[in-house]
Amino acid sequence: LKIQHFWDGDEALDFLFQGAQNQGELCHSLPNLILLDLNLPGTDGRDILKAIKTHEHLRMIPVVIFTTSASDRDVIACSQNYANSYVIKPMDLDQMKSKLNVILKHWFEVNIMPKINY
Repeated sequence: LKIQHFWDGDEALDFLFQGAQNQGELCHSLPNLILLDLNLPGTDGRDILKAIKTHEHLRMIPVVIFTTSASDRDVIACSQNYANSYVIKPMDLDQMKSKLNVILKHWFEVNIMPKINY
């Protein structure tokens, strides 16, 4: 399992759109799953979700919102913008590890995802 981590939203968007041609071709392999915090510095997770789900080559990537926000407004907005899941990030490290393990088990062991060729 290869994990790519970004410290802010602009860095994440740069990675996702890196090397994009006018035809939308991407020069590197795309992630199989995106864990997205809503409260990122720079471009926030809400705008990143919209960018991912409106791009023809990115929209099939499952996006799990993993954030401290329990706001009904955020949950609804993320659902309306096609987030695949919304998980409240616990503040306790052991609980966070446990939730991450559940997320990874679901997306990589339980769920069947389509094979996407770019």
